[in-house]
Amino acid sequence: QFSREKQMNNLHLIKIESRKAFSRIGEHILFLLRLVYKNVRIMSLRQYIFLLCILSFSSPFLMSQSSSAQVAGAKFLKETNLIFVGELVEKESHWSDDQRFILTRHIFKVEDTIKGIPGQMVEIIEYGGTVGGITQEVTHVARYEVNRPYLIFSYRDDLQRNRTMGGVLGQFRVIEGSPNQRIVRIYSSHPLTSILGGQSSSIFWDLDNFSATLEEKLVVEEW
Repeated sequence: QFSREKQMNNLHLIKIESRKAFSRIGEHILFLLRLVYKNVRIMSLRQYIFLLCILSFSSPFLMSQSSSAQVAGAKFLKETNLIFVGELVEKESHWSDDQRFILTRHIFKVEDTIKGIPGQMVEIIEYGGTVGGITQEVTHVARYEVNRPYLIFSYRDDLQRNRTMGGVLGQFRVIEGSPNQRIVRIYSSHPLTSILGGQSSSIFWDLDNFSATLEEKLVVEEW
């Protein structure tokens, strides 16, 4: 168990560094595009051809990143093991077995189930937290507040722990609307918009309608 958790922690570090590398590459390509736009009239033919070659080599990388995002959207529902509405009732951080990472254990009281059999309580583990005055912050992970309700999409990692699917993408805070109405908000960039057919930049869904639509989609696709 110790060795396997160490491997998972190393993989987590690789993923973080990969995201940073992709970000740096994207910024570099954007700089080149701006350079071409501003200087194309004064550049020599040799310089212009050189920049075009760099951009042509970069295009497959950018296309692959776009394709990956589309695949993630298509598999978002399929790869979840649980979809449920629950209130966070307990939150506790601790060091990993190798003392390299802080993990936070979240306990949710389940109010409604859309996929899977979560039982009355569900444990979600996320990287990051505070232990003994030491804080580790990890980007792109879901953060939860005690005594607040959420709609959560989770998956099982290689250590058989429930984790939030896609980090913040798998976490929807339930908003109290008018009396007896609860709402969730989904943006057009979210993978679920392609599945649910959303179009506007910010869509507010009645929680019951949103849950019913997800259940219907799960039945149709047999996910």
